[in-house]
Amino acid sequence: QEPQRQQERKNLMRTPNVNLDEIGSPGYRRAFDFFDDDELGNVACDTARDMLRHRSGSVMEDFAVISASSKTVVTKMTSSSEPKMAALSRENIRVIDNAKRGDLISVHNHPESMPPSFKDFLLVSHRSFRYVLIACQDGRVIRYRISDAEKLNDVVQSGRGDEIDSFILRNLMYYESRDRSSTLAKALERRYGVTYEELT
Repeated sequence: QEPQRQQERKNLMRTPNVNLDEIGSPGYRRAFDFFDDDELGNVACDTARDMLRHRSGSVMEDFAVISASSKTVVTKMTSSSEPKMAALSRENIRVIDNAKRGDLISVHNHPESMPPSFKDFLLVSHRSFRYVLIACQDGRVIRYRISDAEKLNDVVQSGRGDEIDSFILRNLMYYESRDRSSTLAKALERRYGVTYEELT
């Protein structure tokens, strides 16, 4: 059964090629309208577009951090050596750790357009982040958050982080259906205190 499940998951994976016309459209920019500040929305959108153009056709990830107060990219990682993973440098971590509470917005791409992972949810728990966004290579923009820190903390303390990723993979058919994606988001919230929303 396991090889069959693995094949099913592989079949669900999306191509990493980016539709450049789609991400360059006004509709894509509207995904960032949740920002109260148009200039900050423009910076976040431009950052997402840059990394998607850079990583189109690739399984590598880029990572960028924007300061809400300065409306600039304050640190980024564009030379990852591990597929589907944004391994942060010491400089990236230093900037994040030294930032003011709630000043930062992170953006990274997901080559296979997957929902946020356990490691993604751990990132948003850092005090410096106001928003965390995933620029999916299928054109989706995802904003994710922790809704119940106690539930997530219990997962972390008991070493059950892989359980979140396994749960997402088992229920990937909901995410793959745009109409039913919220079903997975709600289930994650009930079980683990984490959730996401699709902005496009």
